[in-house]
Amino acid sequence: LQSMIPEVFIPTSPCCSGVHSVSVLQDMKSYDAYQQFPDVVGDLSAVSEELAGGTTAAVAVIHQDLLYVANVGDSRVLLAYCDTKEGSPPLYCKQLTVDHDCDNKEELKRLEKLGLNAKAIVRSGRIGSQQCTRTLGDYSVKAGYKEFDILSSAKSEPVIAEPF
Repeated sequence: LQSMIPEVFIPTSPCCSGVHSVSVLQDMKSYDAYQQFPDVVGDLSAVSEELAGGTTAAVAVIHQDLLYVANVGDSRVLLAYCDTKEGSPPLYCKQLTVDHDCDNKEELKRLEKLGLNAKAIVRSGRIGSQQCTRTLGDYSVKAGYKEFDILSSAKSEPVIAEPF
């Protein structure tokens, strides 16, 4: 809950006039907060679902006859080319980028170095709302990763958008 919204006052429910400071909720475990303030937690969950998500991206640029590629997540850059040899298939395709997901052994090693249980991450197949280990804009995992049991032991932000 701590990462969902800043220090503000919100009503406990639309039909009630009482207010609670979010800082009260920030010091509570999710279950305890739900038990004491189910309407507030419900409202926060609805807002979180509306805002949750992230994206992946891939780019390719040709500059001075050199091809530069980059990706985040599971968006891929593919190179399609033709072979002029007789009898060859008319078109070949080669993946130029590496997926940042739970199938990538290098990504799992990076997560283990942060103190995370890579086997548990592979079993769940997800990190927050994403299947990727690197994303853009997934605020809930980037700012609130300590709220996710599977990520709570991380020494630093586990879901990143940085190059290898």
